[in-house]
Amino acid sequence: MPTARRLITNALRTLNVTASGETPSAAEASDALEVLNEMLEQWDLEELMVYTIVRNILTLTATQGTYTLGTGGDWNIARPIRIDRAFFRETATELELPAKILSEEEYQGIRLKGTTGSWPRWIYNDRAYPLSTVTAWPVPAVGNQIVLYTWGQLGSIANLDTSWDFPPGYAMALRYNLAVALAPEFARKVSVELASWAASTKMKIKTVNTEVPILSVDPALHRGQGWDWQTGETI
Repeated sequence: MPTARRLITNALRTLNVTASGETPSAAEASDALEVLNEMLEQWDLEELMVYTIVRNILTLTATQGTYTLGTGGDWNIARPIRIDRAFFRETATELELPAKILSEEEYQGIRLKGTTGSWPRWIYNDRAYPLSTVTAWPVPAVGNQIVLYTWGQLGSIANLDTSWDFPPGYAMALRYNLAVALAPEFARKVSVELASWAASTKMKIKTVNTEVPILSVDPALHRGQGWDWQTGETI
């Protein structure tokens, strides 16, 4: 697998900072690695640059309504950039029921936040850092589980000789977009061709990562014409 050093060398060659066969100096490579990790962190904020959605099954404790989320928290996983979907899961039967993710305004509108219930219906994530706090409402009366689908993260590259492994298509996107990001650092102008290539390679990744939504039709509009694949009932 390629290393960060090799990726940086290719990007700098694209900018004509280094010639074929040359390698960047230690200082140049170190600076470029910092920019590379900053770029990956920015890509983590772009939904369609995320190539996977992670399914996390986490524990709910009876009568506990709030949980810290992040490394070292009650739910000890990497703090997600975003929770995409949530489900409450009965441990014994593995039955999962969808939970609505509330906005701040919606959560503020709940008058009795300490209300308990067998099945929480909503969650609110305050998105604090480094640990966010997730609140389940109503507060679960019994211990079960919650399933959080979260954006995967590209992460950071520890050092110049760390191997990185991304899905097909990311190598060229990393090279050309890193070259664009490094141009100001090395007093280079970004050509129209380079900017176009950088944008094009990202667009191809986003096209692959786009999930086409499933269209639904109000059952009243086609009653008696088939069956509901979710419930198995005639409609």
